[in-house]
Order: sequence, then structure tokens, then C-alpha cells
Amino acid sequence: MGVFGLAWRGIGRRRLMSGLTMLSVALGVALALAVLSLRAGVRESYTGVARGYDAILGPTHGSPLGIVLNTMFHLGEAGGTVPWELYEEARNDPRVAVAVPYAVGDSFFGHPVVGTSSDLFRVLTDRAGTPLEQRLTGALFEDGGPFEAVIGSRVLADTPLRLGARFRVAHGTEAALEEHAEEWTVVGVLRPTGTPADRAIYIPIDTFYEVGGHQRGAAQRGGEGHDAKEVLGLSAVGIRLKARILSLRFLDEYRSERKAAQCVLPQDQVRRLLDIVGDVDRYFEGIAWLVLVVAGLGIVVSLTQAILARRREIAILRSLGARPWQVFAVVLLEAELLVLLGGVLGLLLGHLGLALLAPTILERFGALVAVGPGLADLRILGILAAAGVLVGWPPAARALRVPVARFLQAGS
Repeated sequence: MGVFGLAWRGIGRRRLMSGLTMLSVALGVALALAVLSLRAGVRESYTGVARGYDAILGPTHGSPLGIVLNTMFHLGEAGGTVPWELYEEARNDPRVAVAVPYAVGDSFFGHPVVGTSSDLFRVLTDRAGTPLEQRLTGALFEDGGPFEAVIGSRVLADTPLRLGARFRVAHGTEAALEEHAEEWTVVGVLRPTGTPADRAIYIPIDTFYEVGGHQRGAAQRGGEGHDAKEVLGLSAVGIRLKARILSLRFLDEYRSERKAAQCVLPQDQVRRLLDIVGDVDRYFEGIAWLVLVVAGLGIVVSLTQAILARRREIAILRSLGARPWQVFAVVLLEAELLVLLGGVLGLLLGHLGLALLAPTILERFGALVAVGPGLADLRILGILAAAGVLVGWPPAARALRVPVARFLQAGS
């Protein structure tokens, strides 16, 4: 029987202990994989989406982070409104390449409805950097045109909406009950983008202001001839500058002139958020590695006990011609097999858990988590292979010190 066969038989003799050891390794690996994948997915998704705009004009009473999350990730609620004239001013600013309006507050089957312009689909991109406009099946709605809508891929999967379908939206974002009378027609569907756009329904900004109840206060602000957009205002305005270097100057201008909106830089806010979340990441990652350390100590104890129980067997192997390196290799290989088999089981459990959690994470937090084998798996297996040698070395060295003559005589 070769070295591998002897190692495998040794593991089989201690089925319960070997199984528990592999399970502890698997749990540590699954937790480590989940933490690493979630962190990578959140960071890549949030930083990628934040690059869509150089600045955002939001309500003066909203928090900067809340403005970014509400505008770009469709999370939370708008903290107020931005005057329509500031949007017009931004569009005419020579430093601004594109200004994109946002009006939110309605939903359909729990998915946010966003009043905006077609420029959004030319400015924002999917995770690969392709403009959303190029991810469209069907047509893009016309600015100032009829009641048309573009829906994301998750909306297509979660609701009855399809191309050509007509629907009504409801007021509010949570358990909405008050349904508006106006109907929109789906003219375009976004193929999966890996961004929060997958969860949203986009309608022309002009149709948003034609919805009953969205013009409240018009009579008090100038009667029938008054522009309803100026009455209600916008939830936010996304700004793409002609040169990103202008973003700090743009921010300082809004601070110094005390305009009726605050200017926030999305990338700065996302960076701060990830710094805060990073502390939690490190905590869970530390727990994962602690579980693996405990599993490694368990392997050392298990193999050391096995060596003590198999000293006569080792003595017989040596007497039959087994060289010291072969005895050493058998014990070391047992440790490697325990670690790597547990690691493979952990990777399977980790990817299964991520596959189950990924839709919820995308729905609730707007972050796409990669599911399936990747470079992280190879790195984890590489670390485990090195750990197998580390935990297998002490008991393997102990096996070399078994006095052959003494245990052969003891059995005669």
C-alpha cells in the first residue's frame, strides 16, 4: 500500500474525529469566503456605481450619505426637495456635461419608481462600464413624451411587467396602498447590469409631475399657469462634469453661496461608508480565521493521539523497510487531506450560501455579489495547503521518534 493509501486508511480509522475536524475547517472556510466575497461585492458595486456622477445636488436637510444612497442605490427616502431652477441652472453651467433629474417616492410591487430623463441611461453604466442605453431591449422613453417606462431586470423577474405591459404605480415605497390613476407602458427592459438599476422602474420626469397629488400647492404658488415642477421640486440632480477635477470647486461653490441644495461627492461618501463597514468586515474575518486556527489545533491533537495509538504499527512499517521520510509523509499527508477536504467542503457551503443570499443583498443593498469559483477560492486553498503542512509537521516529526525496537519487542 502506498503513502496515499496509508494516509487515507488512517483517516478512515478515526471517522468521527476526522469528520468533526473537516467540518470545523469547512465552517471556517465558508465564513471566510462569505466575508471576503461580500466585502469584494459591496466595494466593487458601490465604488463602481459612485463613479456615475461627479457630484449630486440634494436636499439641504438630507445627510450627504443618505442623498447618495437614495439617488444612486434607491435606498431609503429622499430627505426633501431640490428646486427645479437649480436643475436648469446646472444644465446651463458650462462646466457641466450632463445634469440628470431625479424624482422619487412611488413604487410598484416594492420596486422604486424614478422620474428622470433619458440622459441617465447614457451617463450610468453596468459593472463592465457599458452605458445602460446599450443594455436595453426595446426602446428608451422619450423626454417630454407619453407615459412610457423602462424597467430593470429584477423588476421583470419579480413582477408581471413585460414589454408592452401597462401598469399603475402606488404612492410610497413600503407597503404602498394608494394607487395613482395614471398608467405607463413598458417600452424598454434593461438586461442584467449588476447595478441598482436592475431593481428600478424609470419614467420620464414630465410624466411624474402629471400624476395626481404630485402638484400639491400649485394654486398657492401662482395658479394654473405656474410650472408644477417648480412647485414640487426634485429629489436630487446627478451631475457629470466635463472635467472631474472641477468637482471640489463645484462643491465649494455650493457651500459658500448657500444655495437651496447641498452638493455632495458620491465617491467620497461611499469611501466613508466602506471605511465604517470595513471595521465590521475585519471583525467577521477575524472570527473566520479563529475558527480555522481552532480546527488546525484540533488536527494537531488528533494526529498526535493517532501516533501514540499507532506506535506499534509504525514500528512494523519501519521494520518492513519503510523509510523515515515515508512515515513522515503518511502523517503529513493525513493532515493535508483533512485540511483540503474540509476546505473544499467549506467552499461548496460558502458558494451555496452566497447563491442563496445574493438576490436579497442585491434587492436590499444594491450590491452584486459574485457567485461561483474564482481567484479567492484558489487563494484560500493555497493558504490551506500551507496550513496543512504547518499543522501536520509536529505529529509527523513525533512519528519519526517512535523507538522501533522497543515496540517490536513489546508485541512479541
